[in-house]
Amino acid sequence: MDSESGQTDDAEQPLFRKRKGPETTSTLGDLKDAFPSSIRIWIGCGCALFLLLATFVLTASYSKREHVSGQIISTHGRVDIRSGTPGLILSTTLKPNALVKKGQVLAELSADITDEAGRSLSDETIKRALTRSEELTKEQLQTHDFSGQRERELTRQVEETTGAMQEVARKISILEKKYAKNKEL
Repeated sequence: MDSESGQTDDAEQPLFRKRKGPETTSTLGDLKDAFPSSIRIWIGCGCALFLLLATFVLTASYSKREHVSGQIISTHGRVDIRSGTPGLILSTTLKPNALVKKGQVLAELSADITDEAGRSLSDETIKRALTRSEELTKEQLQTHDFSGQRERELTRQVEETTGAMQEVARKISILEKKYAKNKEL
């Protein structure tokens, strides 16, 4: 009997319970006026997609492509670089096969005029001293019988040449010290 009363109770109870309040009646009949929950989900997904797209656009980087006209002239793949001033190379900033940019410093030169002038002066002085020494030696060999005055003059010239050579040697040592100092920098 209980089973019969259970069946009658199910038949009497409606499948959905009735709502109370202003939603029960509407101008459209039995339809509800409230938004269905699926629309809220779609709106939330749309907002999230918009935020994701805005974040991508604002943080993404892009490159601009420009078309230019002109021509590239190759000099067999090499470009010779020359210094406009004489001097010693103090340092270079490049390694072989490194890429360089326009305006990049490639090397540091010591444009100290005293280095170059001192080197050329010492070379010139050495040449003059050697020439003079050779001349004096030839004169001494050619004439064995000079007078006492001529002998003193030649001796004086030899001493002057020796002094000049010592001065040149001193200048060379100074220049070598400068070169070593510049090389260390």
